[in-house]
Amino acid sequence: MGLPFSVYGAFPLQYTSVAVSYTIASEEDAPYHGKSLTLKQGDALFLYTDGLTEAVNTDDALFGEEKLKNALNAERAETAGEICARAGAELSAYAQNAAQSDDITMLAVVYHGGVVREKITVDAELAKLEPVFAFIEAQFTQCGFDKDAVMEMGIIADEICSNIVFYAYPEEKGKLTVQFTFNPVTEEAALVFIDNGVPFNPLNAPAPNLDNPEERREGGLGIFLVKRYSDRLQYEYTKKQNMLKIIKKRK
Repeated sequence: MGLPFSVYGAFPLQYTSVAVSYTIASEEDAPYHGKSLTLKQGDALFLYTDGLTEAVNTDDALFGEEKLKNALNAERAETAGEICARAGAELSAYAQNAAQSDDITMLAVVYHGGVVREKITVDAELAKLEPVFAFIEAQFTQCGFDKDAVMEMGIIADEICSNIVFYAYPEEKGKLTVQFTFNPVTEEAALVFIDNGVPFNPLNAPAPNLDNPEERREGGLGIFLVKRYSDRLQYEYTKKQNMLKIIKKRK
């Protein structure tokens, strides 16, 4: 999983060839006050040294905080790199050929939202599957997947859950767990279907004969649809559990 932040730092030297050195430090006797804030998905922090706002043009006029705010708010930037690039481009256009008098350092941080992790466990019975389907639909919808993707994941869930109910526990009833995770950085969701039943790898199922439907053997079409509607599939049998992971990327 990737981090839910994108970070970009820039040290622009677009209108001078003077080398820059920088030091981050604090004064022991200076008073500092701690504050906290809660970032929502899409929020960004932009940090900079005073060399940015105190840069001057050929008329010796400061770039200033107002021009910086206007540059950053003119259009929504999606990445931290875009934020720094926009500020740097605006400063370069303003300063033109004026000499750089101070170091200029920028740091942008964009919060993409935390990784979502949810799960549901039910008895592996047909009558108990409706909450599972509702859970999957809700999770994908809340994470911004379109209707087609939600429908495809519903088809996948129906096929896999039905197979677990009918074939995983031939002698006694068991449990079915579905884990959902979504990473906003990679924009990928993962559904993991877990049961303690008979070991079975659905990825080894032979592909159905779609060219001659009359000659096609019964079965196999459901797994074919699972593979078709997934971006990636992974299976493992560990700790006496079948674990089938379905990866779906948000478009």
